[in-house]
Amino acid sequence: MSKSLLIFFILIVIAIQCTFQPISLEKLANEDISVEVRGAVIEEKTVYLPPYSTIDDVLEQIHLHPQADLQPFNKSLILNDHDVLTIPYKKDENNERVNINIADLSELITLPGVGKSTALEIIEYRENVELFSCIEDIQNVKGIGPTKFEKMKDKISV
Repeated sequence: MSKSLLIFFILIVIAIQCTFQPISLEKLANEDISVEVRGAVIEEKTVYLPPYSTIDDVLEQIHLHPQADLQPFNKSLILNDHDVLTIPYKKDENNERVNINIADLSELITLPGVGKSTALEIIEYRENVELFSCIEDIQNVKGIGPTKFEKMKDKISV
């Protein structure tokens, strides 16, 4: 019994000596949040906004790509610190074809015969060599020959 009384006394002494600093809610409310913006934007970047900012507030600070599709978003949605906002590209209205000049990895791998590595080759080609001027130019990408092209030609556009 004396051990538990001694432990209790030590805990009380420690608690008395601890200095507690209350969290200032006002300070927390004034700290900006960061939102990373990716996808169909001219420049992917992180924007800093006041707390309780919305997607609409982010859109005021960025430059959208002409093919950006904002339809899926509720622009009044309140964002949190460290959110990532990925703006999708509009799909080609021409039979939902994939535009090989702007498609991201997830869109490219939906094409017949295109896996992750080929999709990355397509992205690397258009970023480091040139954009495709016609759909046949995709055959210049490593891993895409006439056979693969025949399978995908009706599903792609530029």
